[in-house]
Amino acid sequence: MLVETKRCPLNMDYLTCKDIHVPEGVQCRNDSDCEGNRKCCWYGCRRRCLLTLKVKSGSCPIYDHTLCSSEPPLTHECHRDDQCPGSLKCCYRCRRECTFILPFAQKDGFE
Repeated sequence: MLVETKRCPLNMDYLTCKDIHVPEGVQCRNDSDCEGNRKCCWYGCRRRCLLTLKVKSGSCPIYDHTLCSSEPPLTHECHRDDQCPGSLKCCYRCRRECTFILPFAQKDGFE
């Protein structure tokens, strides 16, 4: 079971907002503007309705790094798990990005 922390994800390491084009409009001004259990968070240079952080468990899925180009990625989506909303984890898939994870299957006994 994932435990919700009721905290917004940390903002990604975007360029300073004045240096990039910010999409028009904001999704919310406060939490009551958001549906369900989403929270109004400053994220990506604007206010957005996001899932709050959940305590993350499990590990990143196995990824074949030979599928990546030899060029380093221009940007990473995240650097730490607490930059990813909900139960997503920050995993490397040619660049660091917020990724769905599969929980570990628990086995009974020892092998």
